[in-house]
Amino acid sequence: MLFPGLSSLFIEEIVAAGPALRITARSAAISAPCPRCGTESRRVHAWHARRLTDLPVGGRPAAPLPAAPTPPVLSVDDVALRRGRRYMTMVIDPVTHRRIDVLPDRRAATLAAWLRDRPGITAVCRDGSATYAEAITAGAPEAVQVSDRWHLWHLWHGLGRAAEKVVIVHSACWRPATAPTPTSTDSARPEPALAQRTPARHAAVHALLNHGVGLLDRSRRLGWSLNTIKRYARAARAEELIRPPR
Repeated sequence: MLFPGLSSLFIEEIVAAGPALRITARSAAISAPCPRCGTESRRVHAWHARRLTDLPVGGRPAAPLPAAPTPPVLSVDDVALRRGRRYMTMVIDPVTHRRIDVLPDRRAATLAAWLRDRPGITAVCRDGSATYAEAITAGAPEAVQVSDRWHLWHLWHGLGRAAEKVVIVHSACWRPATAPTPTSTDSARPEPALAQRTPARHAAVHALLNHGVGLLDRSRRLGWSLNTIKRYARAARAEELIRPPR
């Protein structure tokens, strides 16, 4: 008998899926004792999917399956087991999205050693982490380092926001030194509410700041959110908070 441990089970299905053999079985007995108290019961308490390990089966040694070759193109990223405290590194095949390995931490030495044991890697996709860049350079110096699409988009998005803030800060530099003479139509047009409100709010926040009033106290006195108070407090001039015309 190939699997003597299954003699007490009713085999429902055997499927050969490539190198694997999937066996669906159930207990042939109509009752079974509770593993804790020993009381016989006919009620089904749970279902379990079991996997055979590489241990001897039926007195025959089990031949371990050969390890799958490491693809030449990899993707690495960190995974939080406990956010802010413990992280691991996951290595993925970016073509098939198959998980290749999980490393116990996200240190450069750990990933570099893993890559060093697997020559032939031509490209590694990673985030903007300097730690992973150092690890790839040390463990696979010939591999091309590629920034993944998600982090690359956020990099350009952040660069655009930073450039917009610089334009806002220096908006007075590109505005004309002398304002044109307003026409009758311009004089009749009211100034936008935001342009009127922003300097007044900025002055109110900085007036309290000059008297040593804290952020929370300023928020209570003015009735604004703490983030709004911080935004006005960080700006040295009210013009920094007004977006330039598009």
